[in-house]
Amino acid sequence: MSRARNSNKSPDGARVHAQFAKVLACLREKDAALFEAQRARELLPENKDTFGGPEITAAAAQVHAILGNNADAVKILEELLSRPSWITVERLKADPVWDPLRSDPRFQALLNKYGRKS
Repeated sequence: MSRARNSNKSPDGARVHAQFAKVLACLREKDAALFEAQRARELLPENKDTFGGPEITAAAAQVHAILGNNADAVKILEELLSRPSWITVERLKADPVWDPLRSDPRFQALLNKYGRKS
């Protein structure tokens, strides 16, 4: 048990929570998925890790997209696109993980807004 507690303080612990959140979202366990996504963000915030933090933030956006919380997913993606991160318009267009958002006008507006900056 102590090993699990210690892993929660490492970047890998945050990644485990983020992955678990995505699995729970696919299983339609909404409350549990959102809890795990938030826990992952608390364990590895962007202001503590400028490389791993955005990865965890993007995972939270994926959880929202899977659950159909498009407005929340787009809001998080806009935050990521507004500052340096590995999330790009090209990646959002190509990665099938964002398919649930493709028909959402807010997602299309986001792609148009940040696509012009490239």
